[in-house]
Amino acid sequence: MQNIEQDKRFMRAAINLSSKSVGVTNENPAVGAIITKFIDGQDVIIGKGVTSKTGRPHAEQNALENVITTGYTSDNIKGATLYVTLEPCSHYGKTPPCAEAIIKSGIKRVVISLKDIDSRVCGKGIEMLTNAGITTELGLLQAEAYNVQSTYFINKLYNRSFVTLKLALGKNNVIGSKIISKFSISNNLSKQISHDLRRCYDAILIGVNTAIIDNPMLTCRIDGVENHKLVRIVLDSNLRINLDSNLVKTAKHQELIIICSPVVNIEKKELLKNKGVKIFEIDDIYDIKNILGLLYENNIHSVLVEGGAQIAKSFINSGYVDKFALFNSCATIDKEPIYGCMVSQS
Repeated sequence: MQNIEQDKRFMRAAINLSSKSVGVTNENPAVGAIITKFIDGQDVIIGKGVTSKTGRPHAEQNALENVITTGYTSDNIKGATLYVTLEPCSHYGKTPPCAEAIIKSGIKRVVISLKDIDSRVCGKGIEMLTNAGITTELGLLQAEAYNVQSTYFINKLYNRSFVTLKLALGKNNVIGSKIISKFSISNNLSKQISHDLRRCYDAILIGVNTAIIDNPMLTCRIDGVENHKLVRIVLDSNLRINLDSNLVKTAKHQELIIICSPVVNIEKKELLKNKGVKIFEIDDIYDIKNILGLLYENNIHSVLVEGGAQIAKSFINSGYVDKFALFNSCATIDKEPIYGCMVSQS
């Protein structure tokens, strides 16, 4: 009889491990895998792995290889238990199926959190393991695992980018002022957290007003992840962005996409392109569904939205916000405040 609390402990460890790969696995999900073996009267972790950067090798393959590097042998894997946050793949792609590698390893029990919704897998991995005589269990800590892999599931289900909307709320849910163009609601700690949040996304999106007023760089300024090059996206219907802005000046070194209306200043559009800016034309720049589909087609799987009230309102009203990152403070704006509740009004 298995110890459910122990299973949860090991699965939770696999989920925590998987969170370290969020934002760097391209189209593949961020998966965590842990291999345990009963040794000297207790279950110990003999191998662990996460989905590699760029998406391959997969977590299960990395966990199997890690067994050897941690001082154990292939014989230790025989009869072991594998905890994995997503169903092992069963198809031949750029790498052989993980389910096949698990079967060959001699693992006798596999505990899986989430069933894969990829039509090439979707139960077939579980079936392969079961047919090979491996005890296979599904559904442990599904909500916690989904929280890490939600980008992958949204991508697969809806063919669009995953969206997190970041909002800073002052006292009484104030998010800004109608007459004060720039007012800081957040503090240094929240800014540090925001930069750590950025590392988990492919892109960051703002409106042109934020681009003009704040003149941001939109980079990930956290030690150790300086090389994480966020795609910067600006919604700018009439190409009002300044040619000497920080975003435009760095466009050749870090990707900048401006989404604008089809009828714009042709001369300025060419000047921006010459500076390395990618221009996406769309009939309605507040057609969020269309924008997210377009970004997904361009290999952008997740977007962190950091715009002002108008951008926030557009995304919320569209129904395409998958997650909120809310920062609350005691900052007070007395002059014509904009309340956070306004963004949910049509």
